[in-house]
Amino acid sequence: MTVWVIRVWEELAPKGEKPLEWVLLTSVPTTTLEQAWERVDWYRHCWLVEEYHQCLKSGCRIEERQLQTIDALMRLLGVLSPLAVRLLQVRAYAREAPQRPASEVIEPLMLAVLAQRSAHSPATMALGTFWFAISRALVG
Repeated sequence: MTVWVIRVWEELAPKGEKPLEWVLLTSVPTTTLEQAWERVDWYRHCWLVEEYHQCLKSGCRIEERQLQTIDALMRLLGVLSPLAVRLLQVRAYAREAPQRPASEVIEPLMLAVLAQRSAHSPATMALGTFWFAISRALVG
């Protein structure tokens, strides 16, 4: 198998910290600096893909569905994929600005249902509180 090696390192690490270094292997031909940076950018996004799959697994409980056919799995993924993406978006919003009013980014019906379930007011519920309530509902 032919692979290309891309090495990326941090030249100016924060004082007292060891510089970061990545050694990436790719089977995608990489012969220019521009192509190398594109591959690095792909790698930087792999964590989001991992989180998306984790969201499908734990948040949407896709492994518990006991589906018998690939067709059934594909239909279920058609329903759950947008939900998983939305959960990741809400989590990001809550991390960025936990005190921001949830009503600014959450659909009114979703906010009303979760607020009632968690004994909060939809008018005053913050994103951090909303995300905490979602998390409790998913694991509860």
